[in-house]
Amino acid sequence: MPKPEQSDDGRHLRAVPDESQQDDIDLDAMRRQLEEAGAPAELLSALDGVTDPDEFVQRIAEAMPEPDTTPDAVIEGFADLLTPETTPLEAELAGADFLGMVRRAAPDVDVTRELLSDLIASAEKSAEPHSLAMLRAVAAAGAPGVREAANESAAKLAAAGVVEPPWHDRLGKPEFDRSFGYRDDDGGQEAIATVFHYDAAEHAVVVLIDHAMGGGVKDVFFSDQTDVIRGEYERASEAMGCELREHGREQAHLILASALEQPSCAEHAEQVEDVLDYRDLLRRRVEALAPA
Repeated sequence: MPKPEQSDDGRHLRAVPDESQQDDIDLDAMRRQLEEAGAPAELLSALDGVTDPDEFVQRIAEAMPEPDTTPDAVIEGFADLLTPETTPLEAELAGADFLGMVRRAAPDVDVTRELLSDLIASAEKSAEPHSLAMLRAVAAAGAPGVREAANESAAKLAAAGVVEPPWHDRLGKPEFDRSFGYRDDDGGQEAIATVFHYDAAEHAVVVLIDHAMGGGVKDVFFSDQTDVIRGEYERASEAMGCELREHGREQAHLILASALEQPSCAEHAEQVEDVLDYRDLLRRRVEALAPA
């Protein structure tokens, strides 16, 4: 499970980078890099004379072996989270993106539950540090049932002496910094960004609420470019002629908790994906905002 990477516009922290801008691809340079990396002669031959980026990528994809999707291979992917540089936020987002991937692969609720149960059992059985990292990340980002199952298996591994990931003690304990947002003139849509920090590293939970569609969450994403988000909000509120407001902790909790009580109202494909991936992690942030 690769670490999340930040896109240039501050919008998303993701476990995979966004699509490359194909117009900027130097296919000759890419072919040379493949050759220097020891790519098979058959692949290099298949790329000869290809000038269309889509076809170039397609031919590489056709030559690649099928990924190993066995439970052990999936769990081993979380070894990337074991470095000392990994932040709690990266672990949470890796868990959220992983859960989203599982839901999309098995959209039926019962199948998803069974698949996650099997993966959690496999992680517990393997009893490796990356297995414990997987369980901790999934517990941090999952819905209550998933969280409990993953935490139970993680506790067994920890009790057996498996080493905890370096971010474990701070996971799920971000500190609230500030919150700000605006609501359009007719009150239909509301945007709110709530900033937290782990140690000195800030991140924002950015939420769009559509009151005209029931008041539920329309979009949600996480960003570590809090200044970029603030600038975007300032420009958007000015363009619409509305006020950019500062929210205290209790007000931010009220706004977000109220939105989560309603069904999500995502419309576009990216919004649907975002809400699917990050709604449960948003719930954890709302819990962190709740009065003691």
